[in-house]
Amino acid sequence: MIFRQNIIRFLRWTEKFTRTDMVYIAKGGGWTTVWRVANFSISFAIMTAFANLVSLEIYGRYQYVLSLVGLVAVFSLPGMETALIRSVAKGFESTFPKAFLTRIKWGFLGSLVIVGVAFWTHLQGGDDALVSILLLAAVFLPFRSTAGFTTAFWRGRKNFFAEALFQVTLTGGVATIVITTLFFTDSLFYIVLSFFAAQSVLGIFLYRIAYLHIRPTSEDESLIPYGKSLTLMGTVGIISDHLDKIILFAFLSPIQLATYAFAIDPARKVRGLIPISDLLLPKLSENGVVGDKRKQRVFMKMLSMFIVTIPLAIMLALVTPYIYGFVFPQYIESVPYFQVLTILLALVPFTVLGVSLEAEMQIQSQYITKISIPVLKIGLFIILIPIYGIWGLIATLLVTEVVKDILTTYLFWKMK
Repeated sequence: MIFRQNIIRFLRWTEKFTRTDMVYIAKGGGWTTVWRVANFSISFAIMTAFANLVSLEIYGRYQYVLSLVGLVAVFSLPGMETALIRSVAKGFESTFPKAFLTRIKWGFLGSLVIVGVAFWTHLQGGDDALVSILLLAAVFLPFRSTAGFTTAFWRGRKNFFAEALFQVTLTGGVATIVITTLFFTDSLFYIVLSFFAAQSVLGIFLYRIAYLHIRPTSEDESLIPYGKSLTLMGTVGIISDHLDKIILFAFLSPIQLATYAFAIDPARKVRGLIPISDLLLPKLSENGVVGDKRKQRVFMKMLSMFIVTIPLAIMLALVTPYIYGFVFPQYIESVPYFQVLTILLALVPFTVLGVSLEAEMQIQSQYITKISIPVLKIGLFIILIPIYGIWGLIATLLVTEVVKDILTTYLFWKMK
């Protein structure tokens, strides 16, 4: 008890320098960091299994299928997750089941699109194996979107222990099933089946558990419309997030796609280890950001984070050749791409400003960033990837990230 009080006293003392509620960060950030580190470890285990149990060709095709399905997943209203966090943080929990069913209902529209693509592929004399996989995806699409929705509920509650527990259960269960499948077969159909089925079943199971903990409150009538608005404004971004791998597959080869995936996916996972959005969105939604003094405090918090992210990015770039040489020797060509992508890690603090816009429902500003930046990214993809291959893709990611950070900073200070 005395030790705990001393820790709290020390954290309060550090607030003079960090200008942040350090007790909240330690309490929430501790559990959030635990599940993010656990997820990273689980993802690392899956990548290790793929690297050693299947060929680059198979892994490249696997990434291509997930990217195709990811494009159509926009119909399942992914923006509803952010809207739910904001709604629950404000005390509205009873809308959770309605939002959950809305995502499933809209997901069936995505299934119809996938069936249409599969039918068209068959008529064009395309790969029958790909047609089978697309039909498989159509079955599971409405339900696999539920996988991450329950954790958004716990994040809005600021119950970071429950969020961590549910997230690790989900990713750990999926990883166990997929890795087990890899030990028995390298068939792309069964690998994709194991991934989709595990996500769907576990997602529904975890939702049922969370459903039992909903507090009776009034409903938030703005949740579903706001979730649809966030999805709409994020649609171009979702397309740009998956189009890189699709274009790379089309213009180069599955092997080149696998090489790129082993650079970009770890880079994104490492960037995701810093739980800025998870911690700040509920807090900023509750306390607000509008006002010169509040904005100055938020901006100073952002600047202080660079003290951590820049040295971390440099250190990671230096040790990468040794890590890949030991764990992924067949993907050693991915090393220089990953090293350059560590710049994205250094720029993570700018996320604070984007979260501030979400917390204050600055819809117009979010439309500007979430449409203009992806459009720029898609344009550069189309121009640079056919000419420069993977390096053209890396250059696009860095340029668009810098432009986005500059634009977000301008919109943050303009916010009223």
